[in-house]
Amino acid sequence: MEVQPRPTQKGTIVAYLLSMFTEPDQRGMGHATRIVDAAMEWARDRGISRMTLHASSFGESVYRRLGFERTSEMIRLLVPEPQRRAKRREPRKRASPDGT
Repeated sequence: MEVQPRPTQKGTIVAYLLSMFTEPDQRGMGHATRIVDAAMEWARDRGISRMTLHASSFGESVYRRLGFERTSEMIRLLVPEPQRRAKRREPRKRASPDGT
C-alpha cells in the first residue's frame, strides 16, 4: 500500500499484512511463522523494505520473533455518525366533507 513519504524511510510503498489468523487448535505449530516468512520474502523480492500490520495479543509474539517492532500507529477513533434531525412532517390535509 502507499503511505506518506517520510524523511527517514526509503520509498512510499509498504507491504501491509492483513487478516492473519490461526485457528486455536492449530496455534503453536509454526503455521503463522511460515506464512509471515513467505510474506516477508514476497515483499523483499519486490524491493519493498517495510511491512506493517496490526497484531492481536495472540499474534504479537510471532511478529516480535520475526523482527517486528511495536509502533505508535495503533490508535483508533470511531467517528460518530452525525445526529439526524427529525424531519418536520407537514400536517396531513384532511379531506373536507364534500371530498375535496
